[in-house]
Amino acid sequence: MHLYHALFEQSATPLFVMTCDGQTCVQGNAAFRRTVGWQAMGSEAALERCFPLDGTSVLDTIRRCDEQQQPCALNVR
Repeated sequence: MHLYHALFEQSATPLFVMTCDGQTCVQGNAAFRRTVGWQAMGSEAALERCFPLDGTSVLDTIRRCDEQQQPCALNVR
């Protein structure tokens, strides 16, 4: 396991990473999976299930952060 992956996975803060290189892939750490009740890695659809009220806003914000290469904040319900 790569050191950064170990830090990501063992963080007490719920975190997820989304890659958009041809095929969207979402990876959440153990705290994220525990918080949202999501046990598997997956796609945009899996992320939208984690944020049912704000799925579109979450994806739009992620894409805006990626395009601008700047951090963006979003409050979700």
